[in-house]
Amino acid sequence: MFESRTKRRVTPASTTAFLAQFPDELQEVALTWLQHIQWVEPENELMKAFIKLLEQEPFRNLKSVALCPLGAASDSASRLAYNLRDVPRADG
Repeated sequence: MFESRTKRRVTPASTTAFLAQFPDELQEVALTWLQHIQWVEPENELMKAFIKLLEQEPFRNLKSVALCPLGAASDSASRLAYNLRDVPRADG
């Protein structure tokens, strides 16, 4: 069973409530769509991509790299950037 970052679990009841927002003729399609959702961990994927970027020639000898997220401090870009603050470097 999926549990979100806010600790809210996806349950049969929450799925039923989600589907209820659609007209009857779209509920089966919405349920099928839900079956195709895959859980991703954007922080892990972003960290891997960022480490790979830092291994590129233009970044190898830099002591620090600025990462500037776009959006408000409450946006996900800001949270992801915060979690990248201590990315380990291959050379250090």
